[in-house]
Amino acid sequence: MLEVVELLKGTGTEISDGELVAVLLCSLPESYSGLITALEGRDESELSVDYVTGKMLDEYQRRVESCGSTDDDGTALRMSSAKSNRPRQWKGDRPNNKERRKCFFCKRPGHLKADCEAFKKTKAAEVSVGDKTGFAAAKHVSFTVCKRAYESCSAHWLVDSGASSHMTSEKTFFKSLRPYKQQIYLANGASVYTAGIGDGWLQCRLPNGRTQQVQLKNVLYVPVIQGNLLSVRQIVQHGFRVIFEDTACTVSRRSRVVAYAVRHGSLYELDCVAAEDSARVATSATCLHRWHRRLGHRDLSGIKRLLSEGLATGIDVKMCGKSVICESCVKGKITQKRFQKGMRRSVRPLDLVHSDLCGPMPTITPSGNRYMLTLIDDYSRFTVVRLLRSKDEVTGAIMEYVAKMKNRFGRKPIAFRTDNGGEYAGQQLKKYFREEGIEHQTTIPYTPQQNGVAERKNRSLTEMAKCMLLDAGLHNRFWGEAVRTAAYLQNRLPSRSVDRTPFEHFLGRKPELGHIRVFGSKVFCLVPKQRRRKWDDKAVEGVLIGYDDATKGYRILDPKTNRTWVSCSVKIVEKAGVEKCIAAPEPEGELERELMTSQPKEGVLANLDRPEEERLPTAASNQVSNVEEDRNLSEDEGLILPATKTLIRRSHRANKGIPPKKLCYRVQVPRKMEPSSWDEMLSLSPEEKEKWMSAAEEEMKSLKDYKVWELVDLPQGKKPISCKWVFKAKLDSQGRVQTYKARLVARGFSQKYGEDYDETFAPVVKHDTIRVLFAVAAARGLHVRHLDVKCAYLNGKLEEELYMEQPQGFVEAGKESKVLLLKKSIYGLRQSARCWNRKATEALSQLGFVPSQADQCLFTRKEKDGESTYVLLYVDDLLVAGSSEKLTRKVGEQVNAHFQTKDLGGVVHYLGIEVKREEDGSFLLCQKGKIAEMLKEHGMLEPKPATTPMETGYLNSLLDKSKTLPNNKRYRQAIGSLLYLATVSRPDIAMAVGLLCRRVEAPTEREWKSVKRVMRYLATTIDRKLHLSSGNEMELQCYVDAEWAGDKTDRKSTSGYVFKIEVKGGSDVCPARRGVGKLPPNTR
Repeated sequence: MLEVVELLKGTGTEISDGELVAVLLCSLPESYSGLITALEGRDESELSVDYVTGKMLDEYQRRVESCGSTDDDGTALRMSSAKSNRPRQWKGDRPNNKERRKCFFCKRPGHLKADCEAFKKTKAAEVSVGDKTGFAAAKHVSFTVCKRAYESCSAHWLVDSGASSHMTSEKTFFKSLRPYKQQIYLANGASVYTAGIGDGWLQCRLPNGRTQQVQLKNVLYVPVIQGNLLSVRQIVQHGFRVIFEDTACTVSRRSRVVAYAVRHGSLYELDCVAAEDSARVATSATCLHRWHRRLGHRDLSGIKRLLSEGLATGIDVKMCGKSVICESCVKGKITQKRFQKGMRRSVRPLDLVHSDLCGPMPTITPSGNRYMLTLIDDYSRFTVVRLLRSKDEVTGAIMEYVAKMKNRFGRKPIAFRTDNGGEYAGQQLKKYFREEGIEHQTTIPYTPQQNGVAERKNRSLTEMAKCMLLDAGLHNRFWGEAVRTAAYLQNRLPSRSVDRTPFEHFLGRKPELGHIRVFGSKVFCLVPKQRRRKWDDKAVEGVLIGYDDATKGYRILDPKTNRTWVSCSVKIVEKAGVEKCIAAPEPEGELERELMTSQPKEGVLANLDRPEEERLPTAASNQVSNVEEDRNLSEDEGLILPATKTLIRRSHRANKGIPPKKLCYRVQVPRKMEPSSWDEMLSLSPEEKEKWMSAAEEEMKSLKDYKVWELVDLPQGKKPISCKWVFKAKLDSQGRVQTYKARLVARGFSQKYGEDYDETFAPVVKHDTIRVLFAVAAARGLHVRHLDVKCAYLNGKLEEELYMEQPQGFVEAGKESKVLLLKKSIYGLRQSARCWNRKATEALSQLGFVPSQADQCLFTRKEKDGESTYVLLYVDDLLVAGSSEKLTRKVGEQVNAHFQTKDLGGVVHYLGIEVKREEDGSFLLCQKGKIAEMLKEHGMLEPKPATTPMETGYLNSLLDKSKTLPNNKRYRQAIGSLLYLATVSRPDIAMAVGLLCRRVEAPTEREWKSVKRVMRYLATTIDRKLHLSSGNEMELQCYVDAEWAGDKTDRKSTSGYVFKIEVKGGSDVCPARRGVGKLPPNTR
């Protein structure tokens, strides 16, 4: 009653205390007539609401205590008496005549419940049953299994380990209910009151499919709580066992399961059968909530409108009983209030097109895309989505869109509305708009709401894609297919801004939705007979990831072969998805089922391209293949993204005069999917197995061509070395699969020193030498060619007598007992690197090259014209720098005469360094991939920007106390990664890393924070490159400096030096080396 009064006050209706007191007294039963008479005899000024309610509760408590009704043992959580703390000011008249009293149990006058014979007999019977079953007295809350069956009105019970009693908010649950009022304190400190206590029945569904009738006794009736709670404490107290597991919870007694709960999110819900569910007759119509998931988690109002107005065919909906809240929608769509709109709508298609660019996304699609471009027709809201590799592709995408619209409708868009992003401000796009007569409308700086249609469309597409990915349980890297499917569905769903679907507005006919299925469902696809043998399976299993406009088929992902294709001969098994939903209040009104008449399937938009088969990464890998983009009008592909949240690009750009909040370049490095053993390779799909088998056969052919071994009997006393296959997918600079490699590797760890091998050292090129070579090549205009030696280690000759087992998969029939006598080095042997380096040095010496004294891997040769030719050797990678392209090609041919090489042309990627040569001959070096890999390893893909590698006050802060890190392993790993980057291509962090290196033994939280700042600086400046200038003359310069006792903790000094190759006439230098060292204390 008090709650109703509060609600009325919220509407502006005031109720005085006198009126409320009168209502309270009139609502009391006749048995409270004595209390009513006593209160009416008092002065009206004393009859406040608090005073009257206190007296009412006092009287009720007195009667409860005198009748001995319920006990505090049945309370939930924490209970306390609701008596008023005010002292008694009066004592009401109590009726003394027993004939006027009425028993609360049998309802007969003349005696009390405590003296009622019928009540005593019932109590004795309950105690007797409790003794037989091993339960406590009947007055306690119990969890009893009984054979009697009652249909439960509630099917949503949560197993709560924090509740001390069973509780429910549904009055229909009770088969018997008696008044009982107590105050309950909830976990958040709030308090509520019970309205009664009673017994009820549940029909629990067991894992084996059977149902079990379960009786709950002394369940508290609390109308104000949401949901129903099952107390673990009460269950355990009466001899039952409750076992919580990762996905389920079981209640059992003597190895017999009586109830089963399934985990939904962070809660365990009892698997119950509601009365209406058990009586419902099966129908061919599909549940409303499944259509909600089928249609990309569209809101129920949109689906109701789709049915009520007949906007689509092929959709038949049935009621699902209780309404639910979709957790996927909550996680994917929760947002703040949207801006108010106030724009005039277009009156026909293509009068106005809204456009915006979303990105860059955290990772790259298999086709190398990072951005999502949306093109929305203002009249129909029909949306076209394109994925782009970079911002400079926006112009081409818009030009292609205009051409398609002109070809289909015979007219071009009249106007484009975009923000002031740089991708829309290019001269090429402006010139195109002028030539085509298209008006380009841009927003005012710092007002993205003027382009609200495109901004909201970006948000709705990404939210729908998130929901579908969460519901399907797919990895975030499949966001491209999810966004593409979201655009496909939104074009076929009603919008608040138009009275029909965008598809019908744009194309003039209703969409057909009978083929729509839940994103991520299991698919069985027919394998054409041309691609299978007689006893092969006729269907292959896959995952539904979208729809194809061009072929009216489904886009399917095969998780085993990592391949996507389009097919219409499929069998789709939609999963239930109940685990994603939680109970919600019933909405006003219900959706009536309607029978929708079938219509012919919709036509197809005109497309210029057809989808191509593409190879996609699995959850265990991020291997990327080179695929061709789909360029359909209503879609765009892309499958990527580990993790993190989708970044929606807003219109806050630097060229608007407003600095962006984040300048970080977020990158994710793809991982490769490779079998770890021969047996694992054999378990792959036939298509994948065939590729790896071809690579293994090519390796065996190379080994035989190089005459690496000879098949012989194992001499007595000799022990052969075992071997294994190592599979590697080589990637290009964009992370796409370039070649499949299978390498036969000897297990060199079984070799014995002095018997199987002696010396193992082999030099490798210094990074200083690499930079100097590029600097000299840039200054002198030398041509640099990249050569790759095939099977480099197989060229080295062995001096020791070694035997190896025959490789798995290639054991010669009838000669299984024989072994391989190795004549040349093979990968995995301890001396293989030394053997190859010796062979390569001999070959280059025969060609007239002389190794440098500073670096044994740098070879120089004087040509006839006086110019020098350089060869840089790093294992099987060779760089040749000469005065002309013809000369480097000749050197490559000469090297190829000694061992087989592959000419890779100009250097692009060398030892993890991205190399780019400008038109003026200068070189740009960077390690973007290494930086991204380090950021990912330390969980810093989205760090805050930092403009300097170290704080200026770091040295002054060394005297401040800081907590020592419990483990320095992670600190050491980070310092190692930073040292490598500082040594190779980022000298700007050398000083900061050098200071932090001193703390590797006992780093503190201060040093760890400084390490993360260096990483943040690298993330912010990830696109910076080392520029090696071109010119005619060079000059070697050296700078040295030192400071005195700069380290305030131990007063040690620091010195540093840097060598530069200064190109006269240029402004750039080549840092050849920059070191930081510690000197002992000294004097000036």
